[in-house]
Amino acid sequence: MQATRKMGTLFIAFALLLSFGFSASFSGEANAYDPNVQLSYAHTKTIIATPNNLSRLSGSVEVTNLSPTKQVKVVYTTGGGIWQEQSASYTATLASGNEAWNFNIDAPLSTTFEFAIKYEVNGQTYWDNNNSSNYKVGGASEPDKILSKAALKLYESSYYSNRSGLYVGGKIYLKNLAPTKTVTIVYSYDNWATTQTANASYDSFVANSGNAFENWNFNFAATGQPIKFAISYTVNGVTYWDNNNGANYSLVF
Repeated sequence: MQATRKMGTLFIAFALLLSFGFSASFSGEANAYDPNVQLSYAHTKTIIATPNNLSRLSGSVEVTNLSPTKQVKVVYTTGGGIWQEQSASYTATLASGNEAWNFNIDAPLSTTFEFAIKYEVNGQTYWDNNNSSNYKVGGASEPDKILSKAALKLYESSYYSNRSGLYVGGKIYLKNLAPTKTVTIVYSYDNWATTQTANASYDSFVANSGNAFENWNFNFAATGQPIKFAISYTVNGVTYWDNNNGANYSLVF
């Protein structure tokens, strides 16, 4: 199922100078902000690993396709004044013609990640640094999820069973764009030859500095067959989609 997400974006012009400490001092001069690069979403999860569990920062960046040759990087710190760079990976070309680039960064459990996005193309460097505040996710004092350009995002999903049978369940987070809204899971067991729908339900509201969001949950009876699904969010007469950048989500029991 291919869905098109419609979304308005607020662009704020600013000039910016960032200095990050690596093994050697680094300075980057950024152009005035425009819609060439913007964080879509980011969240942290606990990753079960040996010998110690990890915190994983995952996210997606949307960039204007200004040239086939480009670099998209996350410039981040986990504390101690040490800044590092992690390259994002090309994921998909969106219906708008823009590109989605994804990233994953691992750090010790309960880490707070502070980061900005750097987009290098055609000899120019563009930044999204959250209006000079940087993005902050995870740890004891920051939210574990943030939404920037995206209106909603799947957080996790899985098959599960109980005494009543087999189910698909999951968690979504979304921007509270109006009190009245509908969140729906559209799914298929036969590669979209036929579809079914299930409603998600409100769970909780999370208020934080500039990135307030709502948590929603969903669950529905399942057959155990491989399933594909996408999520729609209708509010103020507009429907936004999270369809995994056009690839849709898949689960195998």
